[in-house]
Amino acid sequence: MNLGKIIREERKKQGLSVYKLSKKCGVTDRAIANYEKGRIPKLEQLNKILKALCITIKIGKDSDLD
Repeated sequence: MNLGKIIREERKKQGLSVYKLSKKCGVTDRAIANYEKGRIPKLEQLNKILKALCITIKIGKDSDLD
């Protein structure tokens, strides 16, 4: 599963619109939409999004991002 898909699925699972998530984490709604479409966020922005969604992801050999 790719990073954008994880962000989108978790956002929807929590009932958040792109706009609401963007306000919650301090990243623009356009950036959130771009990340969900496959653009890779900078680490600082990714941390904000993950904190806003209250999730962690594992990156590595056994991760879901393969």
